[in-house]
Amino acid sequence: WVAQNWTRPDDGTWEVSGGRKQFLHSRVMCWVAVDRTLRMAQTRSLPAPFHEWEILRTTIYESVFDEFWSDELQAFVAYIGADFVDASALLIPLVRFISPIDPRWLGTMKKIEIDLTEDALVYRYNNRATGVDGLEGTEGTFTACSFWYIECLARSQQLDKARLLFEKMISYANH
Repeated sequence: WVAQNWTRPDDGTWEVSGGRKQFLHSRVMCWVAVDRTLRMAQTRSLPAPFHEWEILRTTIYESVFDEFWSDELQAFVAYIGADFVDASALLIPLVRFISPIDPRWLGTMKKIEIDLTEDALVYRYNNRATGVDGLEGTEGTFTACSFWYIECLARSQQLDKARLLFEKMISYANH
């Protein structure tokens, strides 16, 4: 199914109302599906079309770098043709698609910090600036995104900043 549908537009992980697009998150998750299927088949010595799956995994991987990277922003964009980032990109190093110290990833994380963070809190996307979801107004930050950001900081060896933001996020909890 992934081999036949990985380029298909969808509503994205945030299910925005702005229309179906080829989202970065969806593309990376297709890569994850193929990568993990390959790993399971190899680990368990299962019969599988390994060569075909390896080509598919590489093709999806290369498409992310070719179609979602913005030289202008120095970041991976939310969908093909977008000129902004969204917080789902924070999953890219967490699923081991890219190294957390790769310069392209660090550029993306910096852009997320500039555009989507307020202190320890992270927005899913900036609807006010982008109108990505087709709705008026703003929304609050998204706790999951904040913890993804903290983990990305830690993995990129920014431990002091990660610890500070983690402690701030924990301080927002109730009993």
